[in-house]
Amino acid sequence: MRWLLVFLFTAGFFGAMNAAESAGLPAGLSAGLPTGLPSGLADTLQRPAPINTEEAFHRLSTNQLIRLSALLDKDSVWNAHSDSIVGFFHSLNRGYSRDSALLWYEEGGVAGSILRAEQKIKEMPFLIATEAYNYCGDISSLDFSYNWYAWMRPTDNEDLVVGKSAKVEAVLSKVKLGKKMEFDLRHNRGEGALFLFGSPVPLDSNRTVLVPSSTLSKGRMMPGAEISLHAKDGEGSDVPWILYATGGVVKRKKCPELHQYSLIVSATIDQRDVLLEQDIAPLLMDSTSCGPVELYWFGDVLNDGKPDALFAQELSDGRLRLILMMSDGAPEGTLWRRAADWLLTECNE
Repeated sequence: MRWLLVFLFTAGFFGAMNAAESAGLPAGLSAGLPTGLPSGLADTLQRPAPINTEEAFHRLSTNQLIRLSALLDKDSVWNAHSDSIVGFFHSLNRGYSRDSALLWYEEGGVAGSILRAEQKIKEMPFLIATEAYNYCGDISSLDFSYNWYAWMRPTDNEDLVVGKSAKVEAVLSKVKLGKKMEFDLRHNRGEGALFLFGSPVPLDSNRTVLVPSSTLSKGRMMPGAEISLHAKDGEGSDVPWILYATGGVVKRKKCPELHQYSLIVSATIDQRDVLLEQDIAPLLMDSTSCGPVELYWFGDVLNDGKPDALFAQELSDGRLRLILMMSDGAPEGTLWRRAADWLLTECNE
């Protein structure tokens, strides 16, 4: 008798569900349910079937699907078919990987990353420094949380200058030369660095910038001097950039007095058509300068196809200043802007 009651109850229950489904009603609707059921069971059967909104390896969560559907309307962010988008997110690990990828595309994808990097560069300037022992200058301008790169000659090929990521730090000097606070600025690379470059955003990953070592120490840019900046890192521009100085020297002494001095960087095609011409002397020289600057190094730091340059400048008080001129962020119609300075001082003064 007990088995007969179970059979009749089960047949009535599934019969009611089939009748509800054939009538277009939800399977848990009270109409058609067997009468006389316990109140708890009746309430359970009247509730709609739960929808699984949790994320799994083979499906996205409801929240992720809503965010993903909004991305489909942004052709500039994702130019692909919807099935390939879902397949891409299914291929990612659950949790952080999928959510971070969604956030990256919601913030503009590649275009958004470029805009954020440009904004960060505007708000946080580039930095330069040199390896130094017993440095007593102002180190408060250095931000060691930046992405730092050491530019050096590799031991296996000293004909090149290589830019590599580095960890830069300042520690108190063990032996003092003067009465001021003295620091040792150093990095974790084995080779000595020609200079250190700090950026608020990382440079292109897995990219080593190579420039001929012949681009180093070209001497003072006295009137009449001319240097070709046609150095390439493998993807550099073929535009022949030229740096030349004009004017005259009135008095030749420790600090030469210059007359109508100009330091011009220009780009020409076939030695006829001038694409750009900029006098950078006003950006480099001031009342503290001791004669013309020296071109210390040039290359392409940010891989934008335009040369950047590092100038060394002797000051009238005997100190040395390094000035980095960069094409990134330069005003329209110009090649360079003054991007960063570094002042070297003697601690035993």
